[in-house]
Amino acid sequence: MKNNSLIDKIESLFNEEFILQESILQYLNSNLSINSIEDLSYFILNNDSSSEKETLLSLLILPDESFQAELEDIIENQSFDLEDEKEILYLLDKKNIVFCLRFPKSIKTIKIKFPNWLFPQFISNLKITKKLDKKIIDAINKYIPEQKSIVKVKLRNSEIKYTESIIIFLCAFFEKIKYNQYIFFEYLETVIGWLTEIFNEDDVYNYLIKKKEFYFKNLKKAEDFDESLKKNNIETIMLQRTPNLSISKDDMYRKIAIIDDITRNFI
Repeated sequence: MKNNSLIDKIESLFNEEFILQESILQYLNSNLSINSIEDLSYFILNNDSSSEKETLLSLLILPDESFQAELEDIIENQSFDLEDEKEILYLLDKKNIVFCLRFPKSIKTIKIKFPNWLFPQFISNLKITKKLDKKIIDAINKYIPEQKSIVKVKLRNSEIKYTESIIIFLCAFFEKIKYNQYIFFEYLETVIGWLTEIFNEDDVYNYLIKKKEFYFKNLKKAEDFDESLKKNNIETIMLQRTPNLSISKDDMYRKIAIIDDITRNFI
């Protein structure tokens, strides 16, 4: 059964040893003063019902993109509905899933039992009922040379409303972009952010032109604010109620450059 195949894969992934990533290590150190596996073990054992422990377990257990990517082939090739989701949740709830964590450059590990209260959020975060359009999948498989599953996960995790115009745009994007891992994912994540904002406007090109105009207006406001800072102290500016724009002009220029590249070469 498809549900069992997904559960088996989830179990097999949790049977592997998890090495804590840098972002989690920083959270442990800065928020909980945890710097070793002993600290982590002590914290988990001695904070049975604290909100900090719940937050920590959520951070350690809820699936990230790399975990989701390991399940992507199953999700892509099967159709899961809400009833399947309920059954998977029911079956997982009966499992006794225990997994191992360790710090980088350490051989010591800690075993953590998957708490039952976290299963609903875990399954929800997998988004197994959400499927990508076949044309988008075919374009990714044909034109993107590596990390295809991560690309699909990013799209499935997004809140994009897939109109025909957006599907056509994404297929052209994957076909025409020159793949370079770092630039590609910068472009992809930027494009996903833009497409998520499109609700009523079906024309991606017109949306991008309006977005470019928006960036130019913000740049003008930021430049005016910089000029005000040269002529007045901050107290005077505050009295004048000049808006303090905490935006990165470099980021605005980069977004404009990406729009120019896309409108010239992809649309």
